[in-house]
Amino acid sequence: MKNKYFIICASAALLLGAAATSCTEGNDWDVDSSFNRLFTPTSLSVTRGDTYAVVDYGKIEGADYYQIEVSQDSLYQDEVSTSSKVFETNETPFTVTGLAGETDYFLRMRSCSNSGTPSSKWFYYIDGSSRHFTTRPEQIMNPVTDADRDDSWIRFSWTPGAEVTHFIINGGAFNNERLAISDSEKAAGEKTVTGLAPTTTYSVILYNGDARRGNATGTTAAAIPAASYKYTMPEGETHISQDLIKELAAAAQEAAGSANCSVTLALQPGVTYSLNGTSEDGSDASIKFPDGLSITFFGLAGAAKPIIAPSKSVNLVDSHAYIRFQNVEITDGGCQYLINQSAACTIAELSFEDCYIHDFERSIIRTQGSNDQKYELIKFDNCIGYNLSTANGYSQIYIGQDKSIVDQLIITNSTFNTAQRSFIEASKSPMVKGIQISYCTFYNIIANGRYFADCNGQDTNITISYCVFGKTFDPEASRGARSNGTIDAAVKNFRAADCVFASNNITDLEPSELTSAQIFADPDNGNFTWKMKFYDEPIGDPRWIPTDD
Repeated sequence: MKNKYFIICASAALLLGAAATSCTEGNDWDVDSSFNRLFTPTSLSVTRGDTYAVVDYGKIEGADYYQIEVSQDSLYQDEVSTSSKVFETNETPFTVTGLAGETDYFLRMRSCSNSGTPSSKWFYYIDGSSRHFTTRPEQIMNPVTDADRDDSWIRFSWTPGAEVTHFIINGGAFNNERLAISDSEKAAGEKTVTGLAPTTTYSVILYNGDARRGNATGTTAAAIPAASYKYTMPEGETHISQDLIKELAAAAQEAAGSANCSVTLALQPGVTYSLNGTSEDGSDASIKFPDGLSITFFGLAGAAKPIIAPSKSVNLVDSHAYIRFQNVEITDGGCQYLINQSAACTIAELSFEDCYIHDFERSIIRTQGSNDQKYELIKFDNCIGYNLSTANGYSQIYIGQDKSIVDQLIITNSTFNTAQRSFIEASKSPMVKGIQISYCTFYNIIANGRYFADCNGQDTNITISYCVFGKTFDPEASRGARSNGTIDAAVKNFRAADCVFASNNITDLEPSELTSAQIFADPDNGNFTWKMKFYDEPIGDPRWIPTDD
């Protein structure tokens, strides 16, 4: 009978209900000498799971095995209840299985013998004043991936064949609406909800009758942004050339009836695109956008983002209302800088949204030269940047000359992982609307003698809020921030013990006692999911915050 698990099925004895005619108050610590009973186990603890619980107990000399009884009833009767689950084992700890999620259970156990010695009295699980434990919510649903969504639908999935009956869905036009699950959907373990709004978050709770079996949240992809002219790259076409840009600009100008026009260039998911023009000698040249043209490089929804790999830096010469990169992966195709601007330009918005940006040897954005450059807004939102700015490079965001005027820099909901030099360097001219950094996670950035933000001598206000700072690249000589403006980090930030600023410490950003390895799941491999809830509210890049029980 050892290590054997069985369930006593319900029968007519259920009519006995909750009657407790022979219950033992408290736990039995004594030997019943009249029956020469076994001692009860010496200790009993329960670690709860969703459909299981781990029972740890102290063994008793003379006991051959132990009987564990689990029930949603209170277990005050002396005999085993017909509605209980009963397990027999001599292992500790022992896993009790077959439970329901989010359910209260009572548990007791006793020592048993194969030699005829009477079993001990029941030893009841008690936690403080509570005689029951509650299982965690069951989770049989899968996370929603990029392949599971488009701009008007989301596919929710779970363990195929599991017993489920319906969703309760919220978000957009849904308000606690019930959606039935068909037999074929149950067998496949998936249901696609259609007719949804773009860039809208929907949450579902999966039920089997009244029992909750899981939950998931997904956000629909963005619709192709509005523009004077929209163009989708045909399958098989992988080069974004200067000639293509000119053709798109001409079509947009005709549609808008003006040189001030816009193009959305939609890219196929998972496809790698080269981005360059061609010089007279046949070598690669920088892409230039015609004066007055605004452009969005937009990645269509799919299992993987489209990849843009420019061989030459993008040239932002002339005037543009916006240059946007949205839902794309951008990597160094030989250019070293994504933008290495020396020509005069006026840009109202240069933005990166839902992007991966990585492996640029020198910099993401560098301004240089002596020509006037004006950027009203540079923005990063919901991005991941990694392997940027080597020791021979420049800061990841480098405003490198006094005629480069940036009014405002906003970085939010993003992660930056592994880079040398400074993160931001803007010591040649002030940003009149300041730098705002919020809900970001930083790890392994800032090399010897470099700064997180270096605005030396400039009246640039820097505001840092709801951010998580992991270890610095160089723990001996990394530096914090400097500016003649205010540096405000007073609102809800977290700094790991191995985030070391040897000088220019950021006031109110004091280190904790926890290292990056203690707070992140696998930081060296780019997984910054929290191991623990180290703050009382969401901070850092939201993608890494685990869901509550």
